[in-house]
Amino acid sequence: MRHLGSAALALVLAPLACVLADVGFFKASRASALYTGKAQFGGLALGVLLLLLAGAMIAALILPRFSPVGPAALAVVLVALSAWGMLAPENMLKTVPIKSIAGVPSPLVAPFIDGLALLLAVPLIATVLFPVRWRGAATAPVTPFGAAPTGYPPYSPSGSPYQPAHVGTVRLNGGQQGLSIDFAAPAPLGLLSGDVP
Repeated sequence: MRHLGSAALALVLAPLACVLADVGFFKASRASALYTGKAQFGGLALGVLLLLLAGAMIAALILPRFSPVGPAALAVVLVALSAWGMLAPENMLKTVPIKSIAGVPSPLVAPFIDGLALLLAVPLIATVLFPVRWRGAATAPVTPFGAAPTGYPPYSPSGSPYQPAHVGTVRLNGGQQGLSIDFAAPAPLGLLSGDVP
């Protein structure tokens, strides 16, 4: 069922993204200052909006953990149609009767002739290379903060925890008082050895 859902989604989104991207490129390039001498912001904004929408559609096919079967199968179709459009563009233009939509010439054929569909097919084919896409929607178990990750032994500190030194006074030879330090661990660097006058 997961494979059918991804195939249906890819069948709708990928061709629509190709057409929107081609129309967006056409509108943005015709509205740019390079083409007209002065930028036409309405056409430029429409072109950019269509390009962003097309990119979001392709991202919706690539990023979620859907089955890779649908996007990859449709990518193969896009590659085949791109080969047809690049090798026999006149034949493709005669086969698809729609000549213009919203002032854009041949928007259903142009993505295959100019190679845009081929460009969009590459990330769709790449979805089969990621093993996580084949596993489905299972999530990894959550590890509590500070706990060892699954498969690792639990954390146990080596040795005993730090023990403070015990300090006291002692009577030295000649009636003087001295300081006695008893370390739980060895004396640091061997500098103190017990009684300090």
